[in-house]
Amino acid sequence: MMEVMSSCEELFVEKCWWRNMFYDCCSLFEMQKTEYGFCYSFNSETSQYRRS
Repeated sequence: MMEVMSSCEELFVEKCWWRNMFYDCCSLFEMQKTEYGFCYSFNSETSQYRRS
């Protein structure tokens, strides 16, 4: 399934705005495997580094 999935750079073509600053989205989001497939998330319970 990962072979047909878009890369982070393809999905996030602009900077992300978070906590009143611009960030490279791919440095904030990480790929997660869910029961529905793969998705990008941040600040989730399953993230390696929570950004709360």
